[in-house]
Amino acid sequence: MTDHDHSEPYDKEDLHKGPTPTLIIKVVVAAVALSATTLGPVYFFRFHFAGGLTDPWEDDPFVVGVFTSIYLLALVAFVFAAVSRRINWWTTSLFLGLGVLAVASAAWSEVPGMTLRRGLLFLGTTLLGISIGAFLNSALLLRALVLGMGLCTAASAVLAVKRPGWGTQPPAGDWSGMYFNRNSLAPVAALALLCALLLIVDSRSVPVRIASAFCIAVSVVVLAKTGGVTAMAATFASLVACGAAIVYGRLSARLDSIRAVTLGSAVTLVVVAILAWLTRAQLLDLIGKTPTLENRTPLWSFTIDQIAQQPLLGYGFYTHWSAPLTAYATFQALRWVVPTAHNGFLETFLGLGIGGLALLILCLVTVMWKSIQLAIDRHRVSDLTPITLITFMIVMNLTESFVLPNQVLWVIVPASLGVCISKQVNGTVSTAGNSVRSSPMEELMADGS
Repeated sequence: MTDHDHSEPYDKEDLHKGPTPTLIIKVVVAAVALSATTLGPVYFFRFHFAGGLTDPWEDDPFVVGVFTSIYLLALVAFVFAAVSRRINWWTTSLFLGLGVLAVASAAWSEVPGMTLRRGLLFLGTTLLGISIGAFLNSALLLRALVLGMGLCTAASAVLAVKRPGWGTQPPAGDWSGMYFNRNSLAPVAALALLCALLLIVDSRSVPVRIASAFCIAVSVVVLAKTGGVTAMAATFASLVACGAAIVYGRLSARLDSIRAVTLGSAVTLVVVAILAWLTRAQLLDLIGKTPTLENRTPLWSFTIDQIAQQPLLGYGFYTHWSAPLTAYATFQALRWVVPTAHNGFLETFLGLGIGGLALLILCLVTVMWKSIQLAIDRHRVSDLTPITLITFMIVMNLTESFVLPNQVLWVIVPASLGVCISKQVNGTVSTAGNSVRSSPMEELMADGS
């Protein structure tokens, strides 16, 4: 199967059937699934209203049951998408390969049962992202994210104000909302902010713009109250990526190849990264952070040492920090209970070895390349959604681990790829003269349905 022409951003159903209940269901279901994979709603309900969480949280029976149910539905959707030829198998195989490797790593894990369970949940998380990308275009994915992330952010703001004992994090009182720490709420608020910014420009509906403006205002307050520096940096990087795509899209008409501007962009990013690294102490001092990044740098050094001992296969997917022997060695070296490597790339290398890291990089490079193409050739602002999401995810994974089960920042990676390259079910749809047409969901909202 080949990639679709970016001049056909909407399904035949979207173009000719108008606003339908099917579209409403697609967006709402995707929003609910994306909200669940922020973990906040599930963990909060379990902790406060359903008997309390067992430790470790990822293996709590209630949590596992909820996400198993979601992923079984995602599997059904995936099968339907495959049968209806909505799946690009070449690119999808990269993500499935990473998920299957996570499951297979139980064979060499110290705790095979835990590795198998978490690997299966990670495979389910991947299938969820693939399924969302197969059934939504960029405009509908944008609306699903604004709905899901916006509601989670707003609910967290209300909780922090009305029930500070539940919604704030001691001792500083940073907002955590329905999440157990501020670093979990910050990326949700940042995603809500980014997507609402895109939607307010993309939409011509007054009610949608008002709702987006409200979402932006709430998200800015919540993000500031969390103090999540990484999420703020990721938000800035995503806005820069959007701006660069707009500029390069206009310049590309005067240049021989998009590759030239892409190469220029890459060189610029490398230079900026080098300068940032050389001046990291000064930059961290400006934002009130220590050079160890809250003990992350010693953790990363330890993680690299551990990787060097088993570089080919790793220790098994996401179990190094919980397996008795390696957990004991970690505590002896660092003197604190480590939940993750606090870096998605190191976490993947640690658990799945060099093969897992290579697959992860291939996945991210593929999504980034397709997102750049779609952003430069865009017909609507919503076509900037994939590059916004993938940039945000990559930056967030530099200081946190999100290539894990039940994580929304992993779900959006295959979902972003899907909206970039998904095939039309019934052949090519010509959109000549329709590039400024409102999306069906926008019309639906404008009608007050």
